[in-house]
Amino acid sequence: MANPSALTTLLARCDILAPPAPAGYVPRTGFSAIMRARVAGSESAHVLLLGQFGVGKSTELWALERELSSTYYVIRPPA
Repeated sequence: MANPSALTTLLARCDILAPPAPAGYVPRTGFSAIMRARVAGSESAHVLLLGQFGVGKSTELWALERELSSTYYVIRPPA
């Protein structure tokens, strides 16, 4: 039988609602610059990001949120 603490650690890593770990993050070139340009100078920017399941939309948005949260008030839907 598996070690309970190892199983707990594994399940915690699989939490899709948790922000991505920096070590597992592979940035997409130019994404944050494009998104910053879209919201620059806007009092209330709205952006819709579409893509297939598992391509990294949430990961990119969490990284962008960390980057922009000092400048903008970021609204997130309830989990």
